[in-house]
Amino acid sequence: MKRLLSAPLAALLTAACGACGSDGSSQVPLGIAIQGLTPSDIGQIQLVVLSHGVRYNCGTLRSTCLRSQVLNPDGTPKIPDLVKLKDGSGPEKNALRFPADGNALSSSGQTFEAHMPAGQGYLFVVEVLSKGTPAMVLASGCSNVVDQISSGDNRAVQVQAQTLQSPLDCAVEID
Repeated sequence: MKRLLSAPLAALLTAACGACGSDGSSQVPLGIAIQGLTPSDIGQIQLVVLSHGVRYNCGTLRSTCLRSQVLNPDGTPKIPDLVKLKDGSGPEKNALRFPADGNALSSSGQTFEAHMPAGQGYLFVVEVLSKGTPAMVLASGCSNVVDQISSGDNRAVQVQAQTLQSPLDCAVEID
């Protein structure tokens, strides 16, 4: 029998860079609180950052899979506001997916690495994905609009990922 955690699961994403500021990259601690799921339910966490965040309503973004709202069926961007992200070793992408570590999530939190350009009005959007294939969206959430992300260190951004009444069964992969 699965035991739901009464306290939020914690995922700490640190958007970091090697030599912050030299390439315009930013370091942004991102806390993700996930309630109503067990660590064993979570397969991956997907992060998308949108510029011009005030244009978007989080409730609308959460109502269907994010992929269908930001990409055309052929995979090209539907909106111009996708901020290119990069993990520690890969190419730039429209979204990053991080494998979840259930033990880390239920204790001190899990740390990921992402790079992003400095900018204004960013909205951080997170989808919590199930294990297995195809992955389903179990929870999602948005940050408040972040006025300014500067090169170098920035204040922490918080996202409350709310469990969905029914998992969204759709194509989730954005990149």
